Amino acid sequence: MKEKSNNKPKKKRPEPDLEITELFGVKNGKNDFSVFYTGVIIREYDESGKEIAVNGKVKIDGSGMIWSRDTDQTNYGDNLDNIVELRIDYGIHKDPGVFSEIAENIFFHN
Repeated sequence: MKEKSNNKPKKKRPEPDLEITELFGVKNGKNDFSVFYTGVIIREYDESGKEIAVNGKVKIDGSGMIWSRDTDQTNYGDNLDNIVELRIDYGIHKDPGVFSEIAENIFFHN
C-alpha cells in the first residue's frame, strides 16, 4: 500500500524589513568609565568576506562628533577611547581653531 505524501511545496517567507545595527561603547581613555558614549560600528568586507576595515562615529552632545577608522575592532576602539580622553582631559577642542566650508559643510580644524 502506498502512503500519501503531504509534502506540499513550502511558501517562501518574505524577508523581514529589519536592519541589524551593531553598537559599541567609548570611554574616557583605557579605564575611566565615568564618561561613556555609544555609537554605531560599521564593518567593511572584501569580495571574499574578510573584514578589512571598521569605522563609525560617536555624537558627543553639545560638543560635536568623533570619528575613527582602523583595520580591526581593537585598534578602532582604542583610537576612539584616546580621542575622548584628549577631548575631556586635555581640552583638545578648547582651542578656537579654524573653520572652513567644504562642499556646503562647515568643518572645524584644530
